Amino acid sequence: MKFSNASYFFFFCASAVSALRYGDRIDTRNVDVPQFEALDKRVAASEAGFDVDTMLDAREEAQPAAAGTDSLLRRDIVSDAEKEILQYLRNIVTSGPSGINGPASWPSQWSDLHGDKKSDFKGYYVCQVMKDKSNKYRARVVEHDAQKGIKKGHVFKTVDVPVCKDKKGKELVPSYGRAIHFLRKAFGGENPPACG
Repeated sequence: MKFSNASYFFFFCASAVSALRYGDRIDTRNVDVPQFEALDKRVAASEAGFDVDTMLDAREEAQPAAAGTDSLLRRDIVSDAEKEILQYLRNIVTSGPSGINGPASWPSQWSDLHGDKKSDFKGYYVCQVMKDKSNKYRARVVEHDAQKGIKKGHVFKTVDVPVCKDKKGKELVPSYGRAIHFLRKAFGGENPPACG
């Protein structure tokens, strides 16, 4: 709907008349005194100079506080690598003659497993196993070759590999394939197969 100029003039006049009619109801405040007091207080306080160099120096000093972005970036790099590690672990053949192998028995220090298709992932990762002093079987995935901002030797995850028991209740030494299954689960994969 369009209004003519006369209509706009009429609305303006009506608004002005209604404002005049109710003007005595409007409370008026004298803001001059509080405003002057506020200005006096501001002038009385020591005034800070505006120095661009000082502000830039202060900003540069504050940069280490923003270093959290580095940790966020690093966390993204590691989480991306962990997704790739899950695929790496899924590609490993865990049983049979061409399956994963390593030392003849679980070593007392971290040792690399072999036959694990490292070349599929450019040798970036390696699985390691050990039996610690408390007789726990442990497995982990380590950065084997520095890549994408992750240092060589970085441990992604370490897991305990539970033992199975035979029908007589005797504990059986877990296979290296079982260790790989538990590493898969740690990186978000499927549950390991039951003892059997």
